[in-house]
Amino acid sequence: MNVRLNGLLLEEVESFKYPGSHVAVNGRVDVELLVGLTTQCFGILFLGFLTELKTSSALIGWIYSLVFTFSSFFSYFLEPLVSKYGWRMVAFSLGVVNGVGLALSAFATSGSYLIFSYSFLAGMSVEMLYNLTYSIIPHYFTRWRGLANDIMTSGTPVNLLLMPNVLKCLLASYGFRGSVLITAGLALNICVAAMVLHPVEWHKKSVAHASKTKNKIISSKKEEKASLLDSLQTFICISGKNLFLIKSPTIVIICLVYAITYAGLFSITNVIPFALKDEGYELKDISLCLSMEGVGCLISKFFHSILPTMFKLKSQVTLLTGSTIMCTSIVGKIVFNE
Repeated sequence: MNVRLNGLLLEEVESFKYPGSHVAVNGRVDVELLVGLTTQCFGILFLGFLTELKTSSALIGWIYSLVFTFSSFFSYFLEPLVSKYGWRMVAFSLGVVNGVGLALSAFATSGSYLIFSYSFLAGMSVEMLYNLTYSIIPHYFTRWRGLANDIMTSGTPVNLLLMPNVLKCLLASYGFRGSVLITAGLALNICVAAMVLHPVEWHKKSVAHASKTKNKIISSKKEEKASLLDSLQTFICISGKNLFLIKSPTIVIICLVYAITYAGLFSITNVIPFALKDEGYELKDISLCLSMEGVGCLISKFFHSILPTMFKLKSQVTLLTGSTIMCTSIVGKIVFNE
């Protein structure tokens, strides 16, 4: 059976080599690394500010939780946007929104203000960028897709390893507002990384493909002339079709596991700084703790790349193993604290 990726036969894709594959992976690593400025650095970046305002733990939880609420909601519209404007344009636009949201957060006067600037503006693009990078990899890789995904997602633990200590120095030198503005400037580099999210067709060396590309360019110009009403109708149709995916029990189970696992992981990452602060630990100790978490994530990425290949493990086994380790750690922490 012929499988199609982005309109191309899978066997057709496999017959060509893409010199831009490594560039594409590097671009996706950069996107993962920079998006982590929003998801992984909340605790360190806003710890002092929210503590000085004596913000309640409930409001802090809402600020961070709404990041994934808004971003997950807007991710529903990712496919029609990419179909209309392409990977690069969508990623570039999301990078601008993310950077602007973080920059506005520098002028926050209360925790409620952060719900608009950080949770909504900066946060709405988080899951969309993550999902965008995941969806591009299959178009470039077939045989080494798992390894490419592991390399790509290494941007998140690298961010967790480096940025807590970087932010600690920035906060000491420039204060809260200056540090947030610098972080926003770094986040805007998502726009630069988006420029290497090339369509796979650009790297396909084939005369036949050249004619296909020409036809696509011609058809795309015709599509640009389409009315706004037609574009909106197409947008609604694609979004509506995606609703039928929830009929599949497999997809529902995957979504639930993903939601529970990542919500727990990222929440713990951003609760740790506030919990340690209440226990009397200094910022350098908190930064070290988060950096060690980054080391653990990098080690798990390494074993996730090697072990399934060596022992021919199924993805279900690695998922169950990781979930078991995480749950055991949380339960152990609760038991030993009591």
